[in-house]
Amino acid sequence: MSTNAVDTAAVLDAMGYRGGEPVHVHINRYGQWFWALAQDTTRSDAELRERSIDFINTVMAIGLPGAEDPKSYNMCPGKLDALAEHVRRYTEPHDGHFQRSPEKYGNSLARFRMSLLVTFVQEVLGVRAGPVSVDNSNGADSRSFSVHGILSDDRCPATGTTLPVLYVAIGRRLQYPLYLVQAKGCYFVRWEESNGDYFDIDATAPEFKSLDDKHFRNWPREMSEQELRSGFYFRNLSARGHYIHFLFDRIRCLIDNLRMGEALQSCWLLSRFAGGSRNPLIRDQWAKVTIMARVLEQTRQQAGVEDYASLDLRNVPVPEGAKAFEKKAASLARKELDRLAVVRENAQRRTKQESVAGSPQGNWVTVTGTY
Repeated sequence: MSTNAVDTAAVLDAMGYRGGEPVHVHINRYGQWFWALAQDTTRSDAELRERSIDFINTVMAIGLPGAEDPKSYNMCPGKLDALAEHVRRYTEPHDGHFQRSPEKYGNSLARFRMSLLVTFVQEVLGVRAGPVSVDNSNGADSRSFSVHGILSDDRCPATGTTLPVLYVAIGRRLQYPLYLVQAKGCYFVRWEESNGDYFDIDATAPEFKSLDDKHFRNWPREMSEQELRSGFYFRNLSARGHYIHFLFDRIRCLIDNLRMGEALQSCWLLSRFAGGSRNPLIRDQWAKVTIMARVLEQTRQQAGVEDYASLDLRNVPVPEGAKAFEKKAASLARKELDRLAVVRENAQRRTKQESVAGSPQGNWVTVTGTY
């Protein structure tokens, strides 16, 4: 029996799943990463604020594909410090441009500063926006959501997750009031002053342009009124919010790799950071992963195969359940299994194409995320 299958069965049992919330979890049995994050769930907001956005972001990649070498994420703080200093030196000689023509920047020094940061990232670092896709995107590589990818390898694709994190991480080192904000299907950056004045930045755009929230209500995915009222979107993320939202990204990566036991562990952490599972999106994520873990394990055992990758995901049965909660979870699990089937087919097709044409070079952008 495969390690993946054993882990899934063990976690389902150890977490004592009863339909919504785990009964108990022995945090010392799942390894150092899980233990450390479990300890962080008990820390106060003030203690969590000591964690930088890039630290939290890269921690979520540990143990995942694309983060096998610890050097790739351990070097991030020093690299970001150096980049911030370069941006500072790049900005200072241009101050005269704003003083001479402030109207070009809406008489806003903040917009001027941010435009130079965007220009530095795009023109000097060469990290530019490119093709944007929101359908059946593959999050199986941690570099799709963790900034260590574009910091450690200039050939690594930049994404709608990593670019906003890069901007915020650099900007905060310059004392810019930048925040990461969640839209449906991507993050964006918000510059917000202490007096409440703010503007938004689409990190995947080919040049700097100040926006407002209305833009992201319909891009990259249209949002319903219920989603807008959920409290999950359009808020400046705190350090606790970084843990929560980056855990969603980690869970997505684990699901795309069919590592369902670890996805369940991360769902438990997600619930703890959020103070329970009152948020419907967090409850839906927990329920979806639990149902997927259960049906994949049952199907694997019935098929007599070693791992979930050997299964035809479209034909994995997902019982509907009797209660409304179970029906919704089953629907989410079915949709996710069908998405994964398409992702795997697309990945196989691209592998064949790249073996003939060669791998693409340079940074490009794909927007990932399903929530």
